[in-house]
Amino acid sequence: MDLDGDIAATSFADLGYDSLALLEATARLQRELSIRLPDDAVLAVSTPGQLIDLVSSTRAGALS
Repeated sequence: MDLDGDIAATSFADLGYDSLALLEATARLQRELSIRLPDDAVLAVSTPGQLIDLVSSTRAGALS
């Protein structure tokens, strides 16, 4: 997989991510950023851009 360029709208499936890889990435984000991502929201994301938006909105809510 060529990861050069904008991959924000590329599906995780097209990037070779399966559900386990997404769960591992989510767990690491939660641990590294000290946030809690809702399970239903994580299951709804299908692209890196959507995951970034979820993390950003969760962090913004945690900082308020």
